[in-house]
Amino acid sequence: MFTAIYSDGLFLLLSAASFLAAERSRPWLAGIAGGLAVATRSMGLALLPALVYLLWPRSRRETWRLAPLLLLPAALGLYALYLDREVGDAFAFTNAQASGWDRELATLGPLGGLWMSIQAGGHGALEILRDLPRTGVDSPGYSQALQVSLWNAVHLLLLVPLVWLTWVAWRRLGPALGLYALATLIVILSVPSEGFPLVSMPRFVLTDFPVLIALGSVIEERPRLRTGVLVGLGALSAAAGMAFSREVWIA
Repeated sequence: MFTAIYSDGLFLLLSAASFLAAERSRPWLAGIAGGLAVATRSMGLALLPALVYLLWPRSRRETWRLAPLLLLPAALGLYALYLDREVGDAFAFTNAQASGWDRELATLGPLGGLWMSIQAGGHGALEILRDLPRTGVDSPGYSQALQVSLWNAVHLLLLVPLVWLTWVAWRRLGPALGLYALATLIVILSVPSEGFPLVSMPRFVLTDFPVLIALGSVIEERPRLRTGVLVGLGALSAAAGMAFSREVWIA
């Protein structure tokens, strides 16, 4: 994913740079890198709670430390102005998600998205158990509906370790990394897609560096688990890379 022509690699670089700058008490660098991250992908707004926590002023004289963080929402506003001028629609980036991916804000926010994911994943698992035995060697292939059922079931399974690793990030790595992981999870669940609520969740997780650090902390002192995770992720990455090279949709 990071070697393809996508914004993920650039976003990871800028978001990590913003976080590191805030940890080193460099507000302006954190704000500039964070603003560029938001300009790359709107998911960058998930950085705000963690950056506010890291740069929170210790006295009234240091209140200015939060001012550079206004660059994050400002970047999104400037992009909206650009879209309004160029295509006549300031919210083209959200309207494209709604029309092309059926992705809209859930009624109850992350709770609504979580419920949709549970429903879709559970229904998908039942559909697989019911229809898979009928798919024999003479079958022309798996139907599109069965593929979506499989995706929903697998993504729901992936959501469980993601929630757990978000909690691990908070407990082991501290509130700052925990806040970023939690904010990312909330964004993922708040804007589900109709029919496939957790679409593109693996892509979002690839840039959720607190979760990846948390995973590293869990397997660090467990050699067998570490080997299993690394081999499994390596095999999955190779399979995804080959599928992507053959124009199979990977997200």
